[in-house]
Amino acid sequence: MVSKGVFLYQKDRKAVRLYHLTNGVITADVINAAGAIVRLLVPDKNGVLTDIILGSRDLGDYAYNNSFFGSVIGRYANRIGGGGFTLNGKRYDLQHNDMVGRPTDTNLHAGPVSWNHVVWNVIEEETDDRKITMTYRSPDMESGFPGNVDAKMVYTITDDNALSLEYFAKSDKDTYVNMSNHSSFNMAGHDSGSCLDHLFTINADYFTPVNDISVPTGELRSVKGTPFDFTSPKPLGQDIGVDDDQLRYGDGYDHNFCINGEGLRFCARVKDPKEGRVMTVYTTCPGVQLYSGNAFGWAFRTIPCKDNARYTKNGAFCLETGYYPDTPNKPQFPSCLLKAGEAYHEQTIFAFSAE
Repeated sequence: MVSKGVFLYQKDRKAVRLYHLTNGVITADVINAAGAIVRLLVPDKNGVLTDIILGSRDLGDYAYNNSFFGSVIGRYANRIGGGGFTLNGKRYDLQHNDMVGRPTDTNLHAGPVSWNHVVWNVIEEETDDRKITMTYRSPDMESGFPGNVDAKMVYTITDDNALSLEYFAKSDKDTYVNMSNHSSFNMAGHDSGSCLDHLFTINADYFTPVNDISVPTGELRSVKGTPFDFTSPKPLGQDIGVDDDQLRYGDGYDHNFCINGEGLRFCARVKDPKEGRVMTVYTTCPGVQLYSGNAFGWAFRTIPCKDNARYTKNGAFCLETGYYPDTPNKPQFPSCLLKAGEAYHEQTIFAFSAE
């Protein structure tokens, strides 16, 4: 039974608890601070279980999750450029918190105080030890976004060794919602060093190129003949050092890929060639942000990482499913406008196997 979980500490008069989800093969530990996945145990080809998700040693850090370790991101995952957006003729200014080596007018992951800093409410009536449901009411103008938003997320471990993440939202005003999860993975183990040898496949014929502050230009560019072609399996590091403006801007991959097809469909596949762990991603979202851990060498210098690990550059990757970056300012991109009273629902599945 999931009910209650293990008490950890208290923040903002709310109990932070650890919930243990398992089907007997894979295990996910989740806390309601930031809705974060703090541990994910997955077997390799020999049945050896390893934690493949990066995280902090101190679970109290997740209540102030500036690293985004394992956390839910909202209201808007990824970047919004130009200082904000205009909706229904009204300008909404957002906080500028994306440095990219220098100050910018870009909003990253909804700002410095976002859904990865709040304690979510757990529905305690759950009786399935493979599932947990959390809710959060985001007040009007939180982080600069209009509308009171009732958000819900459901984490489920399935019989076929997958972790399903479902996101729901409703608002009383027109607003933009783009929810995602910011887990950082290394299929060989969270503390195993570079993942540039991992074999990647991404179901995308196009990606969205960015300017020098990592905001999309609005173009959809073919991956064919570029370092961004993952339509056939190749190591993540094969082309990461190619002389290419797009790779120089972020010191590696930090780009949105436009997933082929619609509905719940294949998004990406990642394999560790040494231990044989495979993660296959399916999603209903139109895009996925591939991040190759370019800043991990310095970003986590002051964070006490779990198991006393030292996370290094390219020591993990992110596959953040969602809508394209800067969608509120790019009408040619798929829209994540949530009209008042309408329902937002997206799903991403991380399925695990070994070979």
